[in-house]
Amino acid sequence: MQKNNLTVTAPVIISYPEMAEATDPALLMTTSTGVKVYNGGFGSALAADPKDPNVFYLLTDRGPNVAGTITNSIIIGKSDFTPAIGKFRLKNGKLVLEQTIELKNNAGGKLTVCQTRLVLAQPARCPMI
Repeated sequence: MQKNNLTVTAPVIISYPEMAEATDPALLMTTSTGVKVYNGGFGSALAADPKDPNVFYLLTDRGPNVAGTITNSIIIGKSDFTPAIGKFRLKNGKLVLEQTIELKNNAGGKLTVCQTRLVLAQPARCPMI
């Protein structure tokens, strides 16, 4: 009979802050009325890096939008917005963006929010607002 020698290690206890916010979101656009729209919409999905407890991958929202006048419709404010995955590192209670991975099609072209059909009930209306 052969014995297996297993090494048991103590679990690593990680302490996260109750809240962390992204630093310095990029300016996406300024509307004709002077409203600044920032790319701070990461957080539609989140995955922790299994190899580094301080690294998280967050998916952007579909981009700047407002509710349309038709039930369950959305008007996309920046039709050429490319959804992306952000690689963030937790540093001193802040999520610091280290890398942006844009979503692309099989040919390598950037997807835009209107191409991804991220709106559930009604087709997205993609003119600028």
